[in-house]
Formats: sequence, C-alpha cells, structure tokens
Amino acid sequence: MARAKKHPPGTIGFSIGDVVRYVEFVVSLQRMWRPAGTTSSYGQSVSIPENMNTIIRGMPPESQWLHIQSDDHIWHPDLLRLLLDTECDVVVPLIVRRGPPFVPVINKRRTRQRSYMVFPYSEIPTSGLLEVHTAGTGGMLIRRHVLDAIKEMQGHDRVFEVEKGDKLAEDYYLCQKIRKAGFKIYCNVEAIMGHQGRMAVWPEVADGKWRLRFDVGRTSDGQTSSFYYGTDQQQEG
Repeated sequence: MARAKKHPPGTIGFSIGDVVRYVEFVVSLQRMWRPAGTTSSYGQSVSIPENMNTIIRGMPPESQWLHIQSDDHIWHPDLLRLLLDTECDVVVPLIVRRGPPFVPVINKRRTRQRSYMVFPYSEIPTSGLLEVHTAGTGGMLIRRHVLDAIKEMQGHDRVFEVEKGDKLAEDYYLCQKIRKAGFKIYCNVEAIMGHQGRMAVWPEVADGKWRLRFDVGRTSDGQTSSFYYGTDQQQEG
C-alpha cells in the first residue's frame, strides 16, 4: 500500500454573510480531513473581497496554503487531501454551476467579446489534472507563496478585488492575477464538489463519459432521490 503524503498545515477560509445558507456546508466542514495544525477562519460581511482579504491577512505564519470554501458547497471528507496531493501551486476541484445549463465552473479562455469559453464535458478527462484559464474560487487551494507573489507584484495586500474597468468578479480577477504572477491553474477532476441550491448537482463518470447527478432530497427510507442528465452536447457560458 502506498504511503500517504505528508502535508504542511494551512488555513481553511470561508466568506459568509449574515447567516450560513446551507447546513450541509457546516457538516462537510466538520467532517473534512485536514493536516495537523490546520486552522479555520471566516470573514463575515456583505463583501466577499473584504472577507477573504481579512482571512489572508490573519493566516498564521505556519499556514502554507489557503483552501477557500463557500457555504453553498458540499464535499467528501477527503477533498482537501486530493487537492494537496497534486502538489500544484493552484488547484481547484470540479464544480458545476448550480443553475441551468449546469456547465463546469472552469474556462478555457477569454473571448474577444470578453466572455469565457467553458470546457465542454467531452474535453474534460475523467482522471488527473486539467490546466484551466479561469475558475471559480470555491474549493480552490492556493499556496502561500502564490499569495505572497501576488502581493509583491501589485504592491499591496488586497489579493481579492473586483477589477476596475472591465469589472471582473473577484474570483476571475484573482485568476488573472495568478497567471500574471507566473503561475498556472489546474483542475483535479477527481476532486468533485456538489453545488447547493434547491438541489445538489454532482459531476460523475459513468461508462467512460461525464454525466450529471441531481440529488433532489431523501425518500421516506432515508435513501437519496436522484436523477441523471447526459452531457453529450457542448455547452458554453
């Protein structure tokens, strides 16, 4: 049996508003595996950039990475281990938007129209790593040296910002900063997360192809009620 990799401690950070939206998020947070010495930190205000910058400024000296979570996600206990095991500078799990057309929250490039070309499921491998142009920051693992490089590059410590002019949201603007600082962003497609809404949408592999599983509640005997959706057609966001 292969020996499990040993990882340094880090910080699990999450931004919340007045209340936590989904109790499943709290359950996932409590159940998740984490390296010894890892701390949890949250920012509470209506501003996600303000919350995340507060978390980053408060990271203990021993924290070597930041794992970003959101209160509308659910995940398996070993998610963080899967992300850390990649040893990537920046890596995200595979997440699907919580509303139609349920496309992955990873993009190939930015178009001339300044929108983003999402990865169709036919181009996403069923295992391993996929380099991406931009991704949502929910579930993102970013190493401390990347955060430090961004701060040094821009001359201030506001890692999370909304872009002026084009007004990129804070997650895509962070991805732009990451690439500008000389780092790449990867998606570990084996690290999957559910996106909470009125249902949970999970990407999964069946017969060698991607499909979506919708968990819509539990039956009277406690079993999860689910239905499935194929991904044969390319979809763009």
